[in-house]
Amino acid sequence: MRTVQNRGDKGLFKDALIFSAYITYLLVLIKFSNTQVNQLIVLLGLIPLAIPLCGRFLIPKRSRKNFLKVTGIVLFFYLSYSFISTNNIKVPFRGLSYFLIYLEHALIIYWFLRKKSFLDVRRTILALLLVSIFVVFIPHLMIAGSLKLGAFYNLLSPDLLTVTTLEAPLIVALLCLLSIFNYIFNKDRSFLSLFSLFFSVFLLLLFNRRGFIFSSIISVCIYYFYVRSTNRVILYASFLLLFLPMFWDSISSFVVDLSNNELFSSIIVRNNKDELVTATGRAIAWLSIMQLFFSFKSNYLFGFYGGPPTDLFLTTEENGRFEHAHNTFLQLFLEGGYYINCLFIFMLIVCFKNYANLKKANKRNHNFYVVMLIFLFSLSATESLIREIQFSSFIFCYILIGCLFISYKNSLIPLVNARKKNNTAEINLTGGESLSTTEI
Repeated sequence: MRTVQNRGDKGLFKDALIFSAYITYLLVLIKFSNTQVNQLIVLLGLIPLAIPLCGRFLIPKRSRKNFLKVTGIVLFFYLSYSFISTNNIKVPFRGLSYFLIYLEHALIIYWFLRKKSFLDVRRTILALLLVSIFVVFIPHLMIAGSLKLGAFYNLLSPDLLTVTTLEAPLIVALLCLLSIFNYIFNKDRSFLSLFSLFFSVFLLLLFNRRGFIFSSIISVCIYYFYVRSTNRVILYASFLLLFLPMFWDSISSFVVDLSNNELFSSIIVRNNKDELVTATGRAIAWLSIMQLFFSFKSNYLFGFYGGPPTDLFLTTEENGRFEHAHNTFLQLFLEGGYYINCLFIFMLIVCFKNYANLKKANKRNHNFYVVMLIFLFSLSATESLIREIQFSSFIFCYILIGCLFISYKNSLIPLVNARKKNNTAEINLTGGESLSTTEI
């Protein structure tokens, strides 16, 4: 079953090209922002895109109301996170610029979802493929000069648009994930789908990010079992992927045992056993942070005034690699305390609850943004995906809005169908292209 039927492939490349251009432009802005240590570059750079969109569809009261219904909880989270985290480090005015940046991003993403029909997974796959080839693969290959597996591992250079070792693999991993999703749920055997799958797997191996491949498979499996049973417990159980650090004592023992097995050692081992036990140093920070978290002190309600204690992290000269929690949930605790943690979980529950209600009513309502959100849970276990003006935080924002948008759009379809009986235009239950833009 394809997500969009009525337009076929018309406009597929154009839509994907525009979205890939936005991703690239965002990477350029973040690159310059990090180079100049000035987030205003991103704020000012997004204004030419966001302001015209605001005028086009937010001035009418009805459109403004729809926008807030879709993005409200996400923007409230980023508003709270921006102001609390920056106030803790005594730069509260920076929080305003952070929030305005994510507001601009939300406007642009809403425009893509509403006007450019990115409810069709193929458009997102093609956009990610273009970025993976021209922004990730070719520049990395020119610098590494090798296609040996692992040649791109932790590769950083001033000539690359990506400023951390996570950004490039994250783009490729989302391409891998959606290609698997499209193959399984849409039965898409096209050249685009198969090439994207094999190319993304190969590229992740060049980055030595085998865990991302496993996470893609695990995420699709969780979603598959949920679709088969529509039992919400399966969906909400995926939250546990966020909390891997809390089970690391047991997991590390299992991983070390696997590393002794010749069948698995060549697949899972890229570090020595000491590094496996400590998750390459992450578990040391996790233990310290969790001791603070489970103390349940009231002065941690809004994080650590003055910033997190520096002795929580390992020190390194490698681009500050260990100067954060390497776990999204724990990092949010350090920057915003229990309040931001609770708001984060509440936002995720809202996303899943809206989708689960629609899924129960109509099993054909597939939402590939939900799969991407589950995938981010698994990455959040070992990476801090939401941090200031990081590309991964923009990805998180995009996927959250995508989850809420599809749920909101599909919840309107019965009402729209009733109205359209006296007019024209056919509504496609699983597509999104045929829904009139005046309705969203």
